[in-house]
Amino acid sequence: MSMGAVGSVEGQAAGDGWKAAADGPITASGCCTMEAMNVEVLVVPECPHLASAVELAVTALEDIGLSRIEPRVTMIATQDEAEARQFPGSPTFAMNGRDVFEVGDHPASLSCRLYQGADGLPDLRALRQAFKRAAAEVVER
Repeated sequence: MSMGAVGSVEGQAAGDGWKAAADGPITASGCCTMEAMNVEVLVVPECPHLASAVELAVTALEDIGLSRIEPRVTMIATQDEAEARQFPGSPTFAMNGRDVFEVGDHPASLSCRLYQGADGLPDLRALRQAFKRAAAEVVER
């Protein structure tokens, strides 16, 4: 599948060139390239959810038409690293350095992060939508 650009989530003004189904691929008419997208799964060493989190991220990206983007695993091993990345816990999903599930004013922590989905991970649909929102923000910058 070849996608030369990314688009935003549903809800943008009609006629602006963006199209996105609730869970389907995102497209745009001549905006930016996927090379502008950087996806990370941030984890603490020995995170029990590492493999599942990476698999979930890959599936979500494929589902929204961003299969060329391969998530990178980033280890957060010290409190200083956690504070520098404003890391709320493991695993954290980020696009271009920003947590796609921002938690606001949460202290940086070398701990587990629990989501509302199965096994403490986010639901696939929620991750798809979070990646779409984050991709839209990248496009808008």
